[in-house]
Amino acid sequence: MLEGTIGSLATAHLCATLPNLDWGTELFGPLLLTDDIVKKPIVYQNYSLEIPEGSGLGVELDMNKIEKFKRK
Repeated sequence: MLEGTIGSLATAHLCATLPNLDWGTELFGPLLLTDDIVKKPIVYQNYSLEIPEGSGLGVELDMNKIEKFKRK
């Protein structure tokens, strides 16, 4: 998937609820971005994505970045 952080984490949360994942997925989209709209990036290590703790998806939006990237 070539989603940003929000889409990748939403998919990761969904996949984490499945008892068995019979297909592969690659949630590396945020690694291709030069900038992001969240305050802390996703942590990738040991070929894994760490699902952050916290409410919702576990990330906080950077409102300055939202303002920067919004369409006018």
